[in-house]
Amino acid sequence: QQKVIAFLKQKYLQDTGSEALIPISWAKFLSIDDEHAPIFDVEQMDRDERAKGSETFLQAVYALNLPQRLPEKKVKRLEFMLAHDTTGKKDAQKPSRQQPISTTFNPTNPSHMVQHINLSNFVHRRFSKASFREFLEAIVDMRCLRALSLSHNGIDDSYIEELELIFLNQNVKAIDLSRNELGKFAAIHIAKLLKEDVSHVEWIDLSRNRFQSDYTSIVGLAAGLKAQTNLQHFTIDVNHPTLETFTGSEPIARILLVRENLHSMGLIDSKLTIEAMRIITKMLKEPSRHIAALDFRFSYLSTDCIFSLAKAVEVNRSLVSLNLSHNALYNPAAAVLIKALKENICLCDLNLAHNRLDDIFAEELATALKHNDILWRVDISGNPIGPRGAQYLLRTLQEYNDALESLGELSENFEMGILNIEEIRKTLLVNKASKEVRAKIVSEGVSKSQAPLDLRAAGLKNEVAQDFLETELDDYRVNKPILFSNPAYNEPGDFRLWNI
Repeated sequence: QQKVIAFLKQKYLQDTGSEALIPISWAKFLSIDDEHAPIFDVEQMDRDERAKGSETFLQAVYALNLPQRLPEKKVKRLEFMLAHDTTGKKDAQKPSRQQPISTTFNPTNPSHMVQHINLSNFVHRRFSKASFREFLEAIVDMRCLRALSLSHNGIDDSYIEELELIFLNQNVKAIDLSRNELGKFAAIHIAKLLKEDVSHVEWIDLSRNRFQSDYTSIVGLAAGLKAQTNLQHFTIDVNHPTLETFTGSEPIARILLVRENLHSMGLIDSKLTIEAMRIITKMLKEPSRHIAALDFRFSYLSTDCIFSLAKAVEVNRSLVSLNLSHNALYNPAAAVLIKALKENICLCDLNLAHNRLDDIFAEELATALKHNDILWRVDISGNPIGPRGAQYLLRTLQEYNDALESLGELSENFEMGILNIEEIRKTLLVNKASKEVRAKIVSEGVSKSQAPLDLRAAGLKNEVAQDFLETELDDYRVNKPILFSNPAYNEPGDFRLWNI
């Protein structure tokens, strides 16, 4: 490998006269964040964690000011007091609690009433079984706790008892265990818990662990997720490094057939078969189903899968967010999706970042944006779009579209040219500001019958908005209603349907 690299560097120097810039990590090679890299650069992440600070997992737990575990004698005394009156006699009118308090939980303490705890990225900062167990025992009585984020902590198959404590906690309905070291044994145990002992899980992320190529584990997890009657979102990855005919995505896709209240699904870093995509698109076409978000990052969908997905998007009336970043999409496949958007009236967030889309695609997108005033964000960052494509987009945004607010991180699209990027950014800011002004007008009670209306004549009390109007939006008139005012959330702490 080193000989090949040395040879290519020498050839590059001879042909171009300059040294080749060799990426030092997968993340830099793909121009993405470290957490999204398909292969983790452990040394780089270790350096980054040390640069952020030296706080250990146990120190972070203590900083949360969680309840403390009570001595066993005191717990038994509390059980007795809960079941009896002050004289020590059994109180028939006062039934005993099924789960007596075992910690110093205090509902008047704000630290004990939190809804979401995030203790992720401690894999290189003394994450231990003892400190982890202490944390899980401390939160057992926290009645308001709904979500736990424990991503990238190095949790492996030796943490079976701790995993049981997580899943058996009836209060915790959203669990993030992504980017850990969970293997086949842990996956089968989680599947058993989900099938036999647990029915309260609503949001779960098990992606980027070490069981993604084990078919038995995947089938077991699929059965466990089907047993969760209130399941609204899950993310998982199913892939086999060598087996081309791997069908692990099919049992995962069949969860959609059973769980009618499932609103969001992620199959990232996965190999999707045609049958799996057929099931997904069938549910997208079903009027009674309300799937709001699909995530296929790093899944490298085949052309047949993309065409099938595009046909479903064209008739779907519920999908709000679709992530197809890092799928090596070329112009023809993306063009089919863009054409489908002309008929779609719901999709607001489309992620096509880091594909292989150029000026031809940009022209197709610009044409679609002339007729689509629903899209809030189309992420095209990291694509080889040149100045010609940038001009197509800029002209459309200036003349036809005032709904789009973002095209992603355009600083990665250096081929567009700095001036084009800055002009597009300014136009997108005007779109965003105009919607904020329209929202202000509606909140001030301006009648719809008054539109089109000179914004300065609306009598806004907001001085900042007024100053902006006088400088940037002079004589701008309101011609459309508010389009998309709330950001899209897909975090375990706020995992219900978005408010549109």
